[in-house]
Amino acid sequence: MTINTKQDFIKHLEKYLKNDKLKKQYFLTSNFYGIAKTEDLIIVDNYDFSGLDLKNLDLQGLNFINCKFDNCEYLSEITFRACIFNNCSFTNSHLNDFKFLECDLIKTTFKKSILTYFTFGDSLLSDTVFISCPEILEFYFGGCEFKNLSFNNVYLAYARFEGHDRENYDFKISFNNSLLDNNLFSHFDLTNSVFRKCSLGQTTFSDCIISKNSIDKSNSAKGNEFSFIDFQTIIKSESLEPVVLERCFGINETIIKDKITEVTKKIEYQTIFISYSFKDKAFAIVLNDSLKKKGISTFLWEKDAPGGKGLKKIMKENVNKQDRLLFIASENSIKSKACQFELTEGRLKQEKLWKETLYPIHIDNYLFEVEKDDIRPFEFQEEYWLNIRELREINSINFCEVNVKIGTVEFENKVIELINGLEKTNE
Repeated sequence: MTINTKQDFIKHLEKYLKNDKLKKQYFLTSNFYGIAKTEDLIIVDNYDFSGLDLKNLDLQGLNFINCKFDNCEYLSEITFRACIFNNCSFTNSHLNDFKFLECDLIKTTFKKSILTYFTFGDSLLSDTVFISCPEILEFYFGGCEFKNLSFNNVYLAYARFEGHDRENYDFKISFNNSLLDNNLFSHFDLTNSVFRKCSLGQTTFSDCIISKNSIDKSNSAKGNEFSFIDFQTIIKSESLEPVVLERCFGINETIIKDKITEVTKKIEYQTIFISYSFKDKAFAIVLNDSLKKKGISTFLWEKDAPGGKGLKKIMKENVNKQDRLLFIASENSIKSKACQFELTEGRLKQEKLWKETLYPIHIDNYLFEVEKDDIRPFEFQEEYWLNIRELREINSINFCEVNVKIGTVEFENKVIELINGLEKTNE
């Protein structure tokens, strides 16, 4: 069936509308169902829908060809099921809460429009472009196929691009001269996709594949809001240019892929007892969480100390139970009697086993500045000084600069450096 005129279209609508009240060009709270079979799609050819306000429509089995949805003040809560849009346009319109389910969008243009809360499920987007749109918010793409999908000069925020497991499938998307803010690419092959002259603000790439040509040095971060790239993406992808890693992701390590590949091997790591001052608790908790996420077994007093036992007994038992004592060195911990007790236990264990047991990191420089005569009380001066000297003999990882930026890329790079020293050896 072919609909060529406005009158034909309205007559056809009247056959299917549950609420057949048509007021001028407004279709409100109505449902229209076409024919689902592809060969029997209802063809809507060269129809101009410009200037309409549409709300709460569920349309199925329509083939829109050369149709215009332009200058529509507000189109909202519209679902298209098994529909085709071929050479259609949405220009200067405000579109909200659209769902495209098992639809094909071919040579379709969204231009100078505000687009919010869109869902594309199991759909094809081919030669489709979003251009000069000031707001594209809360888009979700799930199980879709992309062939030459473009975003040009747009603001795209809180969009989710989720891939699928089909074989021999390429996504081809281009992002040009656009601001991308808080978007997610998950399980996505971006080998043939490109980002050019874009500002990437806190955009996340999780379990993706990226080629060295996908993101070039014409892109940058939005201020200091760097984007995020996970281990799996780095391992699966080609090595990105150092300037791209620095500008877009805040990563200054040029051999990051080699380091992460090494870290993510199936390696057994030493268990650790984390010794820290309660005044540095916030740092210790974040560090502990980061280590646990990377597969390191830890004992942190804040979370793991059992009740009903003496404090020193808990310290002594667990220092000896774990492989290493990770000491968070600071003025607070050096002056802490509890931390010094734990250090003494770790040092004695080290002397007994003739193995490296102590593992210091420092969040200020007090470990290297304190003098023996500074130590109080005097009766513990010799013991504490032995602990301090022992720590100074070991290479301590410097967390001073990232201490105020816990949880950032710089912080995580330091954690990786720490983990490299925890690999079990065949002693």
